Amino acid sequence: MGKVLVDGHKVFKLMDTKGLPLEIITLELRQKGLGFNVPEFVDEALKTGNYTLDTIRNKLLSCLPKQYQEDFNREFKKLGGNG
Repeated sequence: MGKVLVDGHKVFKLMDTKGLPLEIITLELRQKGLGFNVPEFVDEALKTGNYTLDTIRNKLLSCLPKQYQEDFNREFKKLGGNG
């Protein structure tokens, strides 16, 4: 069984409309053994027109432990990012 994922749209809204830093959101989720749906997060961010795939990737990368960054870049490319 995989990790429980929080709705990525909601995570984006917390960051974008409530001003909660993504680093804090991801830290809290990680401490609870949770993750969030990254494709939903990316979709919601792109809908605003305020973020490019590269800026989204950089935001997400800044929240990841170093050991996961290479895997993340590989998977992010599948979403259309440069990685």
